[in-house]
Amino acid sequence: MTDTLWADISEFQAPVNDDYQGNFICFRSNDGDHLDSHFAANRAWADAAVASGRIFGYLVYYFYRPGVDGAAVLRSMVGTPNRRMAVMVDVEADGGNVSGDQSSAINGQHAALASWLGDARRVVGYGNVNDLNTLWPTKPPGLRIVVADYSGNPDYPGKFAHQYSDSLETVPFGQCDANSADSMAPADLEAVFGFTTPPNPKSELEEGMFVRNPGPGNVVGPGGTGGIGPGGICLCTAAGAVNLGSDWLAVEKAYQDASVSLVLIDSASLLGRFTAVSLH
Repeated sequence: MTDTLWADISEFQAPVNDDYQGNFICFRSNDGDHLDSHFAANRAWADAAVASGRIFGYLVYYFYRPGVDGAAVLRSMVGTPNRRMAVMVDVEADGGNVSGDQSSAINGQHAALASWLGDARRVVGYGNVNDLNTLWPTKPPGLRIVVADYSGNPDYPGKFAHQYSDSLETVPFGQCDANSADSMAPADLEAVFGFTTPPNPKSELEEGMFVRNPGPGNVVGPGGTGGIGPGGICLCTAAGAVNLGSDWLAVEKAYQDASVSLVLIDSASLLGRFTAVSLH
């Protein structure tokens, strides 16, 4: 049986285009609260490629950082998920920047993603054997995993794919990470991700991202005027940031009454990315 192969890309590679020959692809949304600059272009191409039948699905991944709800950042960037989109949680030590047992935080983010997508099969993990054992020793039952190993192909509980290179020359990206679902056809991967099952209606919901400035300084708007002071909360969307004041309980109640799903992130740097677009 032919292996199913795919590229894994981020802003470090060129955006995907129709020169790509694979029938599946993986691309990054965020590294903690850093937003991948190529996400929008890669996501637009992937949605169009799914609609045309060029690819059967795609993975969006984020790099887990302690203290940042990277899953919430991803959800806000995606908005309404494509029915053939799955999410991958990238868990790595990053030279010691991530250490210790992170299972509680990662599993909480996994659960939120599974609820948002309506199917836990659409949330998978990633890492090398040592990082998976050290940083994520307690994993959700049934979790499927992409295992990274560039010198071998180790067995691992839940493994469904192997990242076998981080420097494979691939059109149109140049060097990139390369993955193989060994002895798995596209139909097998569709079953892994639950793409053959009708989605939970909850997956059609779109949520905004609420970001608070933790201080100590202001986050200023375009031209350096105005701004969001410490404790200030904005509703951030693709159109910009809307100042909602600093009373989170009042904001929460107002949006809950309107049946909007709530996420609050404390990050001046993330808020600044939206205020640089538009600040109301």
